[in-house]
Amino acid sequence: GRQLLSALSRRIFQLIAETGNPDVAYDGFRTFLNGLSAGVQTLALLEAKPRILRDLISIFSIAPKMAKSLGDEPELLEAMLDGDFSADYADDACGHFAAIKSVPEQYASDLEDSMNAVRRVFRDAHFRIKFKLLNDPSSWDHSSDAFSDLADLCVNALEPAAVKAAEKSLGDAPGEWVICALGKHGSRELTANSDLDLMVIYEGKGGVNDAPFYTRATQRLITALSAQTEEGRLYEADMQLRPSGKAGPVAVSLKAFGEYYRNEAWTWELMALTRLRVIAGSNDLAEKVMAAKETLLSHPRDPTKTKTDIMDMRNRLLRDRPAKHSFDLKLTQGGLIDIEFMAQAMQLLHPDKNWKTRSVLNVIEQSKGYGLVSEADTETIIRQYTHINCIQTYQRVALSTSLPADDWPSVLKDRTAKAAGAQSFSKLVTDINADKPLVWQILCNQLQN
Repeated sequence: GRQLLSALSRRIFQLIAETGNPDVAYDGFRTFLNGLSAGVQTLALLEAKPRILRDLISIFSIAPKMAKSLGDEPELLEAMLDGDFSADYADDACGHFAAIKSVPEQYASDLEDSMNAVRRVFRDAHFRIKFKLLNDPSSWDHSSDAFSDLADLCVNALEPAAVKAAEKSLGDAPGEWVICALGKHGSRELTANSDLDLMVIYEGKGGVNDAPFYTRATQRLITALSAQTEEGRLYEADMQLRPSGKAGPVAVSLKAFGEYYRNEAWTWELMALTRLRVIAGSNDLAEKVMAAKETLLSHPRDPTKTKTDIMDMRNRLLRDRPAKHSFDLKLTQGGLIDIEFMAQAMQLLHPDKNWKTRSVLNVIEQSKGYGLVSEADTETIIRQYTHINCIQTYQRVALSTSLPADDWPSVLKDRTAKAAGAQSFSKLVTDINADKPLVWQILCNQLQN
């Protein structure tokens, strides 16, 4: 190992110097080496494949977070040997998505085997998306689709095995179920470290075994997604957005779903419902669930109460979960939450409108078309939303925590500015700060008029 490192050292330091961010690149490479339990095989690979060494040091100069994860999982470097590793996300040139799709055919009868099979491919696929994002700024606005597609595939691959696991103890499935995504997963805006917000809805046969069966199947699915195995883990799965939250059943019947959102749901739950999307399970039931969602969101509501509830909730968040610093762009006043609240408020306050896909950008654009938001305000909202999403995408790939803008690595600043189409990172930050009070005022005007 020492001989290999000595042979590589001149090239390593030359590459580190060329990054334009040598201190961060050096610290990243050192963190990577410290994480290796046995470095001979990895160093031999880097000696044999100079391109991988160059790409690796480039990553460390941009994304300190990646240094530790690659030190913990050096086998990820083998994925970089694939000549198509840098191809576009949509091409699936490395076959990762196809491999995950094939898991049910091979392992559907065994939940643990399915879990490990999905994890083995997931690691490489997730790493490839992050690698592409860091090395190709033009790919950033497709990365959320790629992360979301990957999550959808993992849930779909594990869903049949979860049903089989429940059937082993409770007999044949008494009906059909669907797994729904909410939050950023529901709106296809996942980033590198997003949790999955899920809801399970079933339509049983009216027997006493309906609820117990789908409760068991849901528990198996959550375990399949969240458990740590010898092949790692996939996602933290969160079901707190289900009807009644932690107090409610983990799986809810279609009838109970409709009744809850019609009669009991709080305003914030209706806001969350706007992002619900079926991602796995029965196609027939999926159509019923999405039709029920549209019906529920088309009901007229007291506009004064809705506005008051949303404004009260936003003020409570500002009080109880204040931004850590001015570049905490999710929580800061005039930041991401305000834009998301605005889009959700539009849908609840104007249930008679056809909102189509109900994504944030689509709702804001349609609001302009319906005369609910001025053209100038629409431009401000879309500009701020796009800038913040770009910032968050790179932050969550590259950094372990939310940092003030001045503390970002210089190469990461340049890469993010290029992705956002900004003249410089400082100009990007200036534009975001200038738009904050404008976005906040637009939200206040919508909720107070």
